[in-house]
Amino acid sequence: MFSHRHLIFLKKESLSFLNNLRSYVLGCNMKKNVIIAIVGAGCEAVTIYQTLSRYSNTVIKYICDPNENAALFQIAKASGKAFEYIPSWHSLIKKQDVEIIFDLTDDEHIYNGLAQHKPHTCQLVGPTVAKVIAKALSEHDAKVEEQTKYLLHATHQLKAPFAAIQSYTDIIQGGYAGEVPKDVSKILNKINIRCNLLSESIKDMLTLASLTSNTTNDLMIECVSLKSVISNIIKKVNSIAKKQNIKINIQLNISDDRIETNLYQLEMLFSVLIENAISYSLAGSEVDITALERANNTVEVSIKDQGIGIAPTNHHKVFLEYFRTNEAAEHNQNGNGLGLAIVKKISDIHNFEINLKSELGKGTTFTILMPKRNKLTSKISTGLQ
Repeated sequence: MFSHRHLIFLKKESLSFLNNLRSYVLGCNMKKNVIIAIVGAGCEAVTIYQTLSRYSNTVIKYICDPNENAALFQIAKASGKAFEYIPSWHSLIKKQDVEIIFDLTDDEHIYNGLAQHKPHTCQLVGPTVAKVIAKALSEHDAKVEEQTKYLLHATHQLKAPFAAIQSYTDIIQGGYAGEVPKDVSKILNKINIRCNLLSESIKDMLTLASLTSNTTNDLMIECVSLKSVISNIIKKVNSIAKKQNIKINIQLNISDDRIETNLYQLEMLFSVLIENAISYSLAGSEVDITALERANNTVEVSIKDQGIGIAPTNHHKVFLEYFRTNEAAEHNQNGNGLGLAIVKKISDIHNFEINLKSELGKGTTFTILMPKRNKLTSKISTGLQ
């Protein structure tokens, strides 16, 4: 048994390791995947799996346990994410690509064997520390869920007052409360613009909170026409592009454009990326939208602009909530830093792979690799949208 002081030390060490792991994952964003193996398939292993799976660049590639019917295997299969089943740790140590092994077996023989024979570049997390990490992750998830519920409630409470302010300013500007002096009209116009921006921010905050709180079981997966989704978005944003003299080129080289996904979330993802491409482009430039069929029944969609670009040092930050580069804030003061966080969350939910290629002043290309078949849920509709 451990003393209270020893347990506190272990928890601090575990949280330190967890924070380092998070930093490592975020730091490697769009550079490389972090390959993880889990040995054992019980409750603690499930907690570790579910939490680390939220990072798109954290790949739980190997699950090792003699019982193929254990809880973790069923959850991993249901997630739709690829993994390799390994019945014995003796086979796991031959995998040279694994970077972190979580051992949750409580078997000293297995731990010692892993410690002695694992690849020298691999970090081994033993049962005691792994279980403390699992507990810390569980507590962290509970706090995040509580914060998300509070955010949803608070932002809902803000919607009505802003809507009322907008209505009153519209009434006054319309002359329904008497003649409006020019100076007052200018002030009211500024109030209206600010209210619109705040309303958009509130909408994005609610969207992100909803994406965070909902489970994949809540999703309705439909057979969606990718061409139709992109065409409808182009129709909505075309007027904005024309105002800035930006030409949109579309080349969708796919014979079968049907994808099993959630229609609303797919529309949201491409709306953000296409609107961003226009918003951060230079006047008179072009935006290219292309789609290609790739191996393993996948589709690759790229949105390329000739805009302000993103410095490589900021590539791993652009999907963080509220992050905006100095160049983006200077070019477009109306952004709120939530659009790409929403894109990232949707990509994680659907097991999409998102990649960024950009240099400052040389434009930006976002590429989404999407599986045509979605294993998230059995709620499949056969009709095209």
